[in-house]
Amino acid sequence: MVSANVAHREHGGAGAIQLFSPSAWNFGSPDSPRDLDDYLDDFEHFDGPESWLDGIARVEWSNFFLVCPLNSEQLSRRARELLILYCLGIVERYEAQFKRRPTLAQIQELMAKDYREEYDNPVFQFSLALRDKVISQAVLRAVSNR
Repeated sequence: MVSANVAHREHGGAGAIQLFSPSAWNFGSPDSPRDLDDYLDDFEHFDGPESWLDGIARVEWSNFFLVCPLNSEQLSRRARELLILYCLGIVERYEAQFKRRPTLAQIQELMAKDYREEYDNPVFQFSLALRDKVISQAVLRAVSNR
C-alpha cells in the first residue's frame, strides 16, 4: 500500500505529524484488507449540514475542536475520516521513534509519557478522538494490521 507523506509542524514545536493517505492502512483483516471508505460504509454517521468543516482539508492542533467537539454525540463521515487520519499520523510519529516496528503496548507507553491535559497536546487530542467508537475501532484495526 502506498502512503503520501505531508509533514506539518505542531504547535509548540512538538514535531511534525505525518499525514498519510487512507490507502496506506488496512481497516479490515490481514486476509481481507479494506480501505477507509469501505470501512466507514459499515456505520451510520451524522448526515446534516456541517458548515463548521468548510475549508478544513486535514485536522491540525489548531482546528481539532472544530472537527471533534467535546460534546459531540454523532460525527459525520467526513469528520471521522479526518480524525482517523489525524490519529494514525500521531501513531506514526511515535512509531518512528523506534528502530524496529514497535508493539501497540510500546507505542501506548511512549504516548503516555507525553500526555498532558492541554488542548494543543496531540496525545490529549488523540484520546478525545478515540471516545468515538468508530474512530477507536478504525485506529486499533489499522495499527494492528501493520
